[in-house]
Amino acid sequence: MASRLEANVSKSEYVAPQRSYQLKQFDVLCADRKDLDLTFQSESGIVKFQSIAQQFQRQIPLRLAEKDSLLVYVRLLVMIRSASRLLTLTAMEGAEFGSGRSIGLLGFLRGSDADLFSDEPHGIDFAARRTIAEQSSASVHQIHELIRLHPRQDLWCMPVANVHSRNNSVVLFVQYQCEKPDEFISFFPGSRAPRWTQVPTEINDIATLEPISSRFVELAANGAVAIV
Repeated sequence: MASRLEANVSKSEYVAPQRSYQLKQFDVLCADRKDLDLTFQSESGIVKFQSIAQQFQRQIPLRLAEKDSLLVYVRLLVMIRSASRLLTLTAMEGAEFGSGRSIGLLGFLRGSDADLFSDEPHGIDFAARRTIAEQSSASVHQIHELIRLHPRQDLWCMPVANVHSRNNSVVLFVQYQCEKPDEFISFFPGSRAPRWTQVPTEINDIATLEPISSRFVELAANGAVAIV
């Protein structure tokens, strides 16, 4: 994991990929919608990713995938926990799901996140840590110190619609434990107002959250998923 990140970027500094996200010139993992619709219709709106993971075999440029009503691609919500708190930030400018505060970092599961040396077939852990690297100034070593909380077979996901009401992505929830919260929060830009938040007790109004975080907190309140 660390060696793959080190091959592309300096240990001491990362450049946030705002331009990369805007251009959408990278491949995302996709599945045919018809293969997933029945699964989500028969569930409460959230499913174990392992039950649908084998459907995601195609790699399509994001700019094309998000316009294709017959495809579904994978997003990530990477949550960072310290004790019973989560790192919350304002959504990145131009976030396609809408504005508000987020209980994690929104990213993408790219086709390039898994290779022959990956510990898991879709490269989820690499994708999540890459997302943290892209949106913070944390070093490879500091990101590698984060402890992943759930094995691949216990990861949940849900379908979501973007601001154009296109329900063509699923968001996969990945959580990590941070042992140095005061240090780690300093790696995020002040413009995103990072802070450690008790969820849901310190969220007075879920309407202030961006849509994916809002839905996740609702699911947690109903007992469908565990936040921490």
